Amino acid sequence: KRKGWFTSNYSPMRDLRGEIIGVVAMIRDHTTEKEHTEAIKRNEERFRAMIEHGYEGINILAPDGTVLYSSPVNPKILGYTPEEILGRNSFSHVYEPDLPKIKSLMAEVVQNPLKVFDVTARLVHKKGHTIWMEGKAYSLVDHPSVKGVVLNWRDATEKR
Repeated sequence: KRKGWFTSNYSPMRDLRGEIIGVVAMIRDHTTEKEHTEAIKRNEERFRAMIEHGYEGINILAPDGTVLYSSPVNPKILGYTPEEILGRNSFSHVYEPDLPKIKSLMAEVVQNPLKVFDVTARLVHKKGHTIWMEGKAYSLVDHPSVKGVVLNWRDATEKR
């Protein structure tokens, strides 16, 4: 017995006098389409859970440093909620002596799509203290769904 998702449409079939002599039935199987949609949904939920409950921050930055996306983990690391930093320039969180190095690195990342760069810098936590950040940055500026530099990062203060 096959189970699935189907739609049906029924229309009367008439003779020349207009008398109903039968029924025309059209049945469409949507099972494959529905299974595909459900698989995409499960996959999206899986990735969302990994992003929301992971230990690394993920940011997407415009080439000028403006924060386009900030993962929900970031408040645990830097103290700022995504809403507090979206649209702000990420360079404002960089410890002043590290700023020239980070701006130079950002320019290099933007000019070398898909090349992965190591990033180490000091950031200023919302509470005012400095933390060490380490991570990876790569440009997906030309990717239509991202349109920015991706930064995967974590607090490395304990390593220092």
